[in-house]
Amino acid sequence: MEQDIKLLEYIYQNSEMGIIILESLLKVVRGDEMFIKALRTQLLEYREISEKATKLKQKLGADIKGNSRLSVMSAKSMIKVKTMCDKSTSHIASMLVVGSNMGVVNAIRTLKEHTLASSEVRNLMHKLKTSEENNIENMKEYI
Repeated sequence: MEQDIKLLEYIYQNSEMGIIILESLLKVVRGDEMFIKALRTQLLEYREISEKATKLKQKLGADIKGNSRLSVMSAKSMIKVKTMCDKSTSHIASMLVVGSNMGVVNAIRTLKEHTLASSEVRNLMHKLKTSEENNIENMKEYI
């Protein structure tokens, strides 16, 4: 159960950070409706994963920590800085590809570290990893 909790915590924090970043970017992006739609689709995927992690957490009776205020503020600040001079679709898509690549690498590493987690929790982690991989492919179109 300990591995389930640690893996759920990773899934929850990662999906919540994805939500925070995409909500921040949607405030910046203008004009390209197809790109906005792609961002909203990613946002819905992160919300779905976050909700499933929350339900599994409740099922286990676990206390899972969210992201710290500092990490949330840092992420929002980085979005502002990185989009201050360049709000182009290409630049934002590139930022998302880099972030999702980090997410895929971390997901693989985290799965390898939690081989004893239940199949239900590991399947949710695989869903998050697959979502990140799909995000990379979808964003390539906009670079």
